[in-house]
Amino acid sequence: MSFEILTRQEVSDKFKTPLKTLDYLVRTGQIPFFRVGKRGVRFNSDRLEKWTIEREGIEYRLGVDA
Repeated sequence: MSFEILTRQEVSDKFKTPLKTLDYLVRTGQIPFFRVGKRGVRFNSDRLEKWTIEREGIEYRLGVDA
């Protein structure tokens, strides 16, 4: 099993997502992460890859009835 531990900045760069959006995903439990100490957040690259594959094709329609 070979995986990397990624920081918030690395994940933000990899997914081309603002840090604020990444923080929201962490805060709401929508993205797999683990804590380092009280405030530090890290990400397992393998779990992130699986998470992205699982979410492929999911559409979000805020305020629109399907």
